[in-house]
Amino acid sequence: MKKILLALGLMLGTSWAAMAQVPQAMNYQGIARDEAGKLLQSKVISLRISVLAGGAQGAAVYTETHKAFTNAYGSFSLPVGRGQAVKGAFTDINWGSGNQYLQVEMDAAGGTNYKLMGASELLSVPYAFFAGTAARLSGETSAKGGPTIGLQGANGVPSQNWSLFGNSKSDPTTDKLGTTDLADLVIVTNDLERLRITSAGDVNIKTNLNVGNDFRVGRDAAIDRNALIGNDLTVKQNAYFNTVGGSTTSNGPFTVARTSATSLTGTLTVDQATTLKNTLSVNGATTLGSTLGVAGNTTITGNTVINGTTKLQNLAEATNVSSGALVVSGGTGIGGALYVGKSLSVYGNTALTGNLSVAGSSEFVDIVAKNNGTIGNNLTVKNALTVNKNLNVTAPSDASVAPLSVQVGDGSASKFSVGTNGRVTVKSTVDGADNDSNNYPVYVDAARNGMAIKVNSSGQSTNSDKNFIGFFDNGGLRGAVEGQNSADYASDPEFIAELVYQGVKVASLGVAIAATPFEVADIVWITADIAYYAAVQGIRGANIGVSYSSGSGDYAEWLTRLDPKEEINAGDIVGVQGGKITKDTRNAQQLLAVSTAPIVLGNMPKPGQEHLSEKVAFMGQIPVKVRGAVRDGDYIIPSGLYDGVGIAVAPSSMTADEYAKVIGRAWASADGAEEKLVNVVVGLNAGDVAKLLQQEVRERDNLKAMLSQNRALQEKNSQELTQLRKEVGHLQGLASKLSELQQATAKQPTKRRATKLARTKAPAGAVTLVR
Repeated sequence: MKKILLALGLMLGTSWAAMAQVPQAMNYQGIARDEAGKLLQSKVISLRISVLAGGAQGAAVYTETHKAFTNAYGSFSLPVGRGQAVKGAFTDINWGSGNQYLQVEMDAAGGTNYKLMGASELLSVPYAFFAGTAARLSGETSAKGGPTIGLQGANGVPSQNWSLFGNSKSDPTTDKLGTTDLADLVIVTNDLERLRITSAGDVNIKTNLNVGNDFRVGRDAAIDRNALIGNDLTVKQNAYFNTVGGSTTSNGPFTVARTSATSLTGTLTVDQATTLKNTLSVNGATTLGSTLGVAGNTTITGNTVINGTTKLQNLAEATNVSSGALVVSGGTGIGGALYVGKSLSVYGNTALTGNLSVAGSSEFVDIVAKNNGTIGNNLTVKNALTVNKNLNVTAPSDASVAPLSVQVGDGSASKFSVGTNGRVTVKSTVDGADNDSNNYPVYVDAARNGMAIKVNSSGQSTNSDKNFIGFFDNGGLRGAVEGQNSADYASDPEFIAELVYQGVKVASLGVAIAATPFEVADIVWITADIAYYAAVQGIRGANIGVSYSSGSGDYAEWLTRLDPKEEINAGDIVGVQGGKITKDTRNAQQLLAVSTAPIVLGNMPKPGQEHLSEKVAFMGQIPVKVRGAVRDGDYIIPSGLYDGVGIAVAPSSMTADEYAKVIGRAWASADGAEEKLVNVVVGLNAGDVAKLLQQEVRERDNLKAMLSQNRALQEKNSQELTQLRKEVGHLQGLASKLSELQQATAKQPTKRRATKLARTKAPAGAVTLVR
């Protein structure tokens, strides 16, 4: 849209002497036209008026909006300063800070889509506003109530109009900020005093003073409280500390540079190590509470008396008479005991008239003991040690030190040691295949017997609480070969399994005798077998030996996979076919499960063939993969999917066919339909089969009893039928005679026939006819 044809700003006012205050507005008139230059007649338009500082492109210090109504000639007028303020306040415009421009924007539709019409400089019209600003700043008015303009008092200009945008053309010789009378200058923020320059020139700051660069004090600086210096502190002259009291603490190194002298009139206390790199002159007594470190050589020309312990922390080893931490050119007299913590090398002859006490190790190239030798502490022999008689090693006072220790290689660690309690420790890094005897730390090569272990001599009854051999790893005890008593033997899984097996034999014998004709020889054989088992168990119970204990719970054997490529893992249910295993249980001769960590593992494969076999549990407790809910006591059978997973069947739901598929019984409960590992006892289910046989026998006995009853009933019915047949035959005979009689009487006269019939006596059981 084109610019308004005429924009005329008129300031209407009167002389200063006639007004009480300056009106905060100025009249603006204009004519509005559209883009074609046609007058916008009798129409509501929107205008946005801005006061710009410094030029037509300057920043807007004040902005307001208006709604104006044009007349029939397109003319409108509005008071600038009384519109809807958008930015700033009209009364805050600093009319004396420089040139001011008036910018006009218009929306001919009366909305807010303003178009720039232009900007023009305000010349002399706002002068009254400038005068009003000066009057407010000075606080003085004329006798008639108007502001006093251009008056200068005897003490200087009462005030000056400083711009927040910055002042230009200032003269430091005449322009000033502050007071010309004897009064303090106060600077406030949030109407609170922050800084005060007193009439005497002192500067008082209520809060912190932050100096971004150098801070210089021409004379003395007095700090009543703490002073925090974030960087270096440089003092060109003397520095006095603690003149009244207190102490000085240096948290970092303290350096006296330029070889300046340091005088300490009081005591110097050093808690930590002190290193002197040059001469230390001490005129009086000096007490060192801690270590004194001297970096250079120290020469003592006179006698030195040391009442306390002297420790040399130099770790240099002595290789000859001129090396090491302590070098003594002349003889050394030692009035007390001499203890050498490490090696003692004597290159000349040494005569010992008394005992030689060695607290640490002593190294000898060769040592020959022609008589008995007693070593109270460590003895290190770099070469051969020959003992013609006994070698006695007495226990040291420190129980943690082994009386006898053998070091191999670089000697950094003991490989063989005997403790004060007789404990023998062998440490070895030997490693390799388990089928090579050279890969074992201890190797016994004997003519007949290998190793004997005795843990007590009080009899067999207490063997159960003694371990002959313990097996450990980093997690602790994993198993043991321990003594066994009668109670231990009675709870042994093998004994329980044999007992169950013999119980099944007894049950089978009873079933066989009751069910079928049985040969006497077979009965005698089974009875003899049971008697033999009882005798063997009696002998075993009288000769209790040792048992193997472990955190594992099953006996297993290595069995080869039917398909070497089939993936079989611990917990899988497998079928045995010709001594080989597979998860396909359809043609299985026996059903087993893969063990996780068996207590005993037999049928070890040849070296290098382990990857073709799996450890299969034969008896004990193992985790088995089961899908679905399981209850304690359920039978575990294959799922039928040939995936190595089983399912649980309650004892009350078992069928005869399912008994043949039993892997074991669950000894734990678990919910959920997902696959899980469940603790299952395997190899101890023969008693369940015996129970099934007993149940079958009871059912057969019931059937036999019912059959016998049926036979008796049938015999009774047969007898009754025979009797009935006899009676029927008799009736048939009578009926035949009756028929003959009827035929005979039919040939006689009626009266005579009736009389004859009346006289005839009816036989027993016959039918009497009455006319």
